[in-house]
Amino acid sequence: MTLDQFTKQKVNLYNHDLGIRVDCYAAVLNKFKMNYPDAHFEVVMRGPQTVGIQCPPSILSPSWDLLKKAKATHNFEQYKRDLEYQLFNDSNAVRRMHELNRIAQTKVVFLVCSEKNPEECHRSFLKNWIENIDAMWKIWKVRGLVR
Repeated sequence: MTLDQFTKQKVNLYNHDLGIRVDCYAAVLNKFKMNYPDAHFEVVMRGPQTVGIQCPPSILSPSWDLLKKAKATHNFEQYKRDLEYQLFNDSNAVRRMHELNRIAQTKVVFLVCSEKNPEECHRSFLKNWIENIDAMWKIWKVRGLVR
C-alpha cells in the first residue's frame, strides 16, 4: 500500500465518523447510542415524550399545525417549503442549525425523529440545510425572506 492510498483510507475512515446522519430514529435510538457512544444525538421531533424520549420538543421540528397539514395533504414538497420558511424565520432555529454544523465538524450528529424512513421525514432535508447552513442563510437574507 502506498502512502497516498493509506492516507486516503484514513481520511475515509475519519470522515465516516463525522457529519450529519439521518438513519437513526426513535425506536432504535438506544441501540445507536450504544454503538456510537461519542456521537451527538439531536432529537428533532415535536413530541418526543410520546415515544418515551425524555427531552423537550425541538426547535427544529415542525409546528403542530404544519405537521397536521402535511399529514392531511401528503404534499411533501409543500411541507418542505413550509418548514424551511418556519425554521429560517426563527433566529433560535437558525442558531441551532449553525451549532449542529459546527458539532458535525468534530463528531457524527444523528438527527432523530419517530419516522423510520428518512426519505419520508423532515430530517432528510434538515440534514441538507444544516450541512449548507451558511449558504442557506445567505439565500434567505439576500431574498429578504427573513423577518
